[in-house]
Amino acid sequence: MKIKAILLVAFAVFLSGVVPAGAGKIVLAPDEWTLSDKVPDENQDGYVFATQVASWFAGDSGNFLVYSDNFGLTGTNLNNAVTSAGYGWTVDPTMQLTLDILLGYDGLFLCGTDVSNDLLVSYVQSGGNVYLAGGAAKKYGKSSDKWNDFLNVFGLGINSDCTRPNGFYDIESDHEIFDGVDTLYQRGGNSIYITDAGNPYASMLVADRYAIYDDTQAPIPNPEPATLLLLGAGLVGAAGVRRKQKKL
Repeated sequence: MKIKAILLVAFAVFLSGVVPAGAGKIVLAPDEWTLSDKVPDENQDGYVFATQVASWFAGDSGNFLVYSDNFGLTGTNLNNAVTSAGYGWTVDPTMQLTLDILLGYDGLFLCGTDVSNDLLVSYVQSGGNVYLAGGAAKKYGKSSDKWNDFLNVFGLGINSDCTRPNGFYDIESDHEIFDGVDTLYQRGGNSIYITDAGNPYASMLVADRYAIYDDTQAPIPNPEPATLLLLGAGLVGAAGVRRKQKKL
């Protein structure tokens, strides 16, 4: 009976279509000012942070798309920092995005400019990486929680509040994206949260300000319907063979 029960549970899981989300990563930050050239000279930690995120996404080399016209991601100093570290850095918020186009990049940096939430979900599920900054609500006429249809799929969320004092905030985290980073700047910014404390891939790194999604397992494709039927027949047959053996 134990073998049969295990087989039936396995079959039910396959029929449900529940599979791991994929191998993508997400960094969720509270504010667009963090990587901005508008921050005083002390913002060197912001540029270190940007290169550490790039390294976490792609290793020693990679190409990134900045799909935003927001000053937080389009500054010259930020560009120089990332490219000097050996990464490609393309700023183009007018590109007609498709999944195939996105998969040509090792990561996508977002702030403000709209992108289809469904497309972002597919991108991360296919192994893509996303850096998403909050803030920017006034210029774009929408709250940062417009991203939650995307973020919630991966256990993350962002609020529409923007009430923190301006200034440099201490970073106390041993995660590799903060290597060499002591403080990061915020000008208001949104609070962020984890939607499911039981999600093994979603983590809060700095209380209500920085969170990540990290599923480094290889994606498992959804089985085709015909495959599911064959699997079901095989499992049922295996259970029947087990019963006959016990009778003998």
